[in-house]
Amino acid sequence: MINKLEDTRFEEIEKSLIEAITSFNTVLFIPTLFSRDIKISFSNKVGFYTFFQGMLMASKERTSGMLHLKIENKYCEDDFVSYNFYDEVHLNPRFSIRVKRMEEKVLLEMDPF
Repeated sequence: MINKLEDTRFEEIEKSLIEAITSFNTVLFIPTLFSRDIKISFSNKVGFYTFFQGMLMASKERTSGMLHLKIENKYCEDDFVSYNFYDEVHLNPRFSIRVKRMEEKVLLEMDPF
């Protein structure tokens, strides 16, 4: 049996990610992103952060009202779930990030569009 990342640590990571996205304040996620519990699909964490920040700020410009999270399995593979953030008006998510809880780490993936 594979031990997954401890529940309390996963909840801390998840809370940090959600708070940074819903507040459009990516700086809040920096300590979590640069912890050893996070693995990313980019070549380095600085590049991932820059991309994450740019995508979130672009999302902010086209968001109406507050963002709310829906965790969905649509279009996901390999035990990923999609954290989709919807606003109060649009039917499609304003921001999405895929999350995979692994042994001792959380893997984050983002697509460019």
